[in-house]
This record gives sequence, C-alpha cells and structure tokens, in this order.
Amino acid sequence: MLYEIQNAEAIYPLIRIKKRSVWESIVDLITQPGVVHMLDYLQDSDAYYLVETEHKQLLVRVSKEFIMSSILTTHVDPKRFVIGTAIFKKATYRLI
Repeated sequence: MLYEIQNAEAIYPLIRIKKRSVWESIVDLITQPGVVHMLDYLQDSDAYYLVETEHKQLLVRVSKEFIMSSILTTHVDPKRFVIGTAIFKKATYRLI
C-alpha cells in the first residue's frame, strides 16, 4: 500500500455522506434538517482519500487507530461515487 501511495498520480480528499433510508429522511425532516447527517458524522469521523495510480484506484480510510486501504475493482469517477451505503464526493482541491 505504501508503495502505491508514494507513486500516486493523484490523491483526492473525499467527503463521505451516508445514503439515508426513507425513515431517516422523515426523521431528518421532522426534527431538524442535518441532525441525521450530524449523528452519522459522530459515529464515523474518519478521513477518506481516493488514490489513483497508473493502473488502479485505492480507497484509503484514515482513523485515529488505523490506516486501511482497499483496491477498487471497478474504475470510479472521483467527482461522485457510491460504495455500499456511503456516497463519496471529491473535495475541491487535490493533494497530488
């Protein structure tokens, strides 16, 4: 993993947003808009990065205890992509 990050062509910081269910959308509308998003952020405040090398893309998750990377099996558009219940959006700047 370290080799891929050192030789990366691009590293994008990502913003993670949880895909809300119908019930979560209703609760968010009834209570205060943004409450469900804030609760999700409190549960998972890790940093996410998309690392692009010559032939592959890695999703890197940085927490207080660990650095985890996963090789993406399909090529994703860095502007916006979905993995599981998370929507990832590219930040407005690029690290490399």
